[in-house]
Amino acid sequence: MKPETTIEGNARLLTYHEALEDTALGKILSAEDVKNAPEGYRSALAGMEEGTVIVVEPHARAKITVERKSPPGRAFGTFFIFGENSHSTVFYRTALQESTRECRGIFLSKLAVAHCCFLQADNEKALSTVGLVARLGECSQLKFLNSNIGGNEKRDAFLFLQDRRASRCEHFEAGLARQGQKFFLDSDHLHTAPDTYSRSVFKYATAGNSQVNVDGKVTIEQAAPGSDTHLLAKSLLLSENSISKVIPMLFVRNSDVAAGHGSSMTPLQDEELFYLRSRGIGESESKLLVLQGFLRDLISRSEMDAGALGTLEAELEKDAHSIFPRD
Repeated sequence: MKPETTIEGNARLLTYHEALEDTALGKILSAEDVKNAPEGYRSALAGMEEGTVIVVEPHARAKITVERKSPPGRAFGTFFIFGENSHSTVFYRTALQESTRECRGIFLSKLAVAHCCFLQADNEKALSTVGLVARLGECSQLKFLNSNIGGNEKRDAFLFLQDRRASRCEHFEAGLARQGQKFFLDSDHLHTAPDTYSRSVFKYATAGNSQVNVDGKVTIEQAAPGSDTHLLAKSLLLSENSISKVIPMLFVRNSDVAAGHGSSMTPLQDEELFYLRSRGIGESESKLLVLQGFLRDLISRSEMDAGALGTLEAELEKDAHSIFPRD
């Protein structure tokens, strides 16, 4: 099933098989142009049965909106290829209804700039497995905001390959798990070229007997002097029965770099709730305000397209109200 797609600007919409017939696009989608591709990069692109490819032309500006309402029942892909010196914004939303497996690809050419906001708001019974590969060209810039608020169980594996000089990647994760939801994320940033830059900021709130498991990995290879990376993960526990496990990992093989990581986990703070209650705000609404502030901070820091962020905030508000209805 083809997703609903709206394109403003100079971009082409192709099927996966049409793109493979194009020599240049085929090399990107099959990873033929990647030397020593890391394990998982080629495998994530292999085995596609069908998919959609959106190509933004060189030096073009584009605004792209994609919505996928139901899975086709087999492996499928959604790929974005951004031409040299292009500037694009993407809002991608899924509303999957059943078990499905999807590969997503984001490929930036030299000097390309892409701001991508992905919202996974699936059916409450959906079991989804999502693999994402992103490759950044020389001096390209990627901002990627992913949000999980729906589905029964989600397993995401994201790989960001920075094998061209001076690329910049910012990865934001906002998740709200409730009831018995389970979210699993493996995020891997791989720096293999000089002067590359990455920032990862993850925020998850867990309620009920939900569970979040995050492995955040950053690797700086010997061939990447001057690289700069930092990973920060924060968890807000909204109930005693919820579980949040976050493991940040750094693998640094060059001494001429800047690298760091941090993580924190906290329940709702009595001091914050007391402050709000002392000003006449009810208990449930006080908890709601703390939750909203926790997630909004990350959303505002991402500095994404205002329209996409408005949709994302509305979905998060709806889910937050289901956890803490107003008094």
